[in-house]
Amino acid sequence: MRSYHLGAAGEGIDGLSIRHHEDPEPGPGQVAVAVRAAALSYRELLVLRGGVSVYCF
Repeated sequence: MRSYHLGAAGEGIDGLSIRHHEDPEPGPGQVAVAVRAAALSYRELLVLRGGVSVYCF
């Protein structure tokens, strides 16, 4: 499984790094869902650029 991680806010899309993990095993009463594609929302892009705080309370 691959996941994307942000080094620090404000680095933009170039600050994202790919990490590889073992595929999770579902527990009792759970299912595993295969995701073929995902997208970033407008707010997530703002966080990447450092324009919005990650924590909004």
